[in-house]
Amino acid sequence: MLFRSPDANAQATIRQAVLDVAPGAQDPYWRAQLVSKLYSIGAVEDGIKLAEESARMFPQDLSLWHLVAIAYEQTGRARQAIPWREATVRMDPLNTDFKKSLAQDKVAKA
Repeated sequence: MLFRSPDANAQATIRQAVLDVAPGAQDPYWRAQLVSKLYSIGAVEDGIKLAEESARMFPQDLSLWHLVAIAYEQTGRARQAIPWREATVRMDPLNTDFKKSLAQDKVAKA
C-alpha cells in the first residue's frame, strides 16, 4: 500500500498545523486546500468553520461556498447546507449538479 491514513496522533498534528497556518492563508485556493485537508483527516467541524470563514472572506470564490455545502450535505445537515448551496447556484446558474443538490437538500429538510 503506497498511502495509508494517518494514525490519531498524526491526525491531531496535521489538524493543529492546518489550524495554525490558516489565519495567514490569504488566498482562496490555499484556504480551500486547508479545508480539504481538514475534511480528509476527519476534522469536519474544523473544516466547516474554516470554510465558512473563508467563503465570507472571499465571497466570489465558488469553491469555498461549495466546500461548506458539501460538508453539511455529507454529514446529513441538509437544512444548514441550503443557504450555501443556494449561493453556489447563484454563482453558477448553469451548473445542473448544484441545482440537483439544492433540490435534494430542500427535500431532505422537509
